[in-house]
Amino acid sequence: MAFAAAYPEGTGIGVLPLFLLPGTHVQVDLPAAVGEVQSRYRHLCLFPHVGALPDLVDRLRPKLPQGDRRSVLLVHGSRQPAVATVVQDWANRLGATLACWQGDPTLEQAVAGDPSNVLPCFLGGGGIWEAIAQRLAPYPQARLLPLPFTPADLADLALAAMARYTERN
Repeated sequence: MAFAAAYPEGTGIGVLPLFLLPGTHVQVDLPAAVGEVQSRYRHLCLFPHVGALPDLVDRLRPKLPQGDRRSVLLVHGSRQPAVATVVQDWANRLGATLACWQGDPTLEQAVAGDPSNVLPCFLGGGGIWEAIAQRLAPYPQARLLPLPFTPADLADLALAAMARYTERN
């Protein structure tokens, strides 16, 4: 946090968690880390994670094609009970079947049988993207959709999350 010393008095530094779900990193790890240094850098604030935006489902909705294929919302999953409630609400509001990368209901359970469009609710690709494609390989009736957010969308999510926090405080 040495960079914080370079900021003039009266300015602030914000930490924006780029997570969609309120899991352990959002609920425990980041607040603890920010809390450790806040006494030295009193202008440090922790913004809510981008997944806390109330219009997130509205931002996901156009990413699911309409038609006769079942929609599956694939999320990371978490051991935090609150996460299950959040993601099930998202799936319900989208009219989608919920699937978890880690945990239940599994991706395999969600795509078995009917033709499906799988919307991966992740902020970035990489290794997990390849692993999802591998897990879907035995299910030719399942189509993996592109990641829902482009880099420009991510910037918009970040700005919206910070603006919402600023308006409320």
